[in-house]
Order: sequence, then C-alpha cells, then structure tokens
Amino acid sequence: MIGTRSEHPMQFPGPVVLIGGNGDIGKRLVPMLLDHLACPILLVSRNAGTSNETVEALQLDIAAEDATYKLPPGATVVNLIQAKPPAVAA
Repeated sequence: MIGTRSEHPMQFPGPVVLIGGNGDIGKRLVPMLLDHLACPILLVSRNAGTSNETVEALQLDIAAEDATYKLPPGATVVNLIQAKPPAVAA
C-alpha cells in the first residue's frame, strides 16, 4: 500500500540513483521508494534539485561523456529519461 512504511524495507549495497528524478515520474516514485527502501536516494538532474533529509540532489548532465564516473560506486541506477550521448546524437 502506498504511503505505508514497509516493516521489512529492501536494502541495496549503495544508493538508488534516479536519473531524471526531479521530473514528474520521479516526484511520484520517490515517496513509494522511501516507503519500501532502507538506503539513500540520489536524484540526478541537469537542473539543480533540492536535497533534504530523505533525498540528495546531484546536478549532472547525464549525456556528458564523463557522467558515469560522477555516479556513486555500487549504485542501483534507474533511468527516467531518454538522453543520448553526444556521439550518438551527432
């Protein structure tokens, strides 16, 4: 049930990273994840989001060549956008 904190939250070895997490889908998904996960949540966006006690925001252009190296090691990454690397778009 949405809005009910799980008695046995799932754990991951690292944070859950939501690429495009500041968009509409991310805003709907984060509360559900908070109810069922026991790990940090990182919202990645080109525009600076707002960190708070439950999520951390990271401003990052995921289409940049070095973007992968700026994500935390061991993260579970969920892509909520359709970005293309510059080499593919050219």
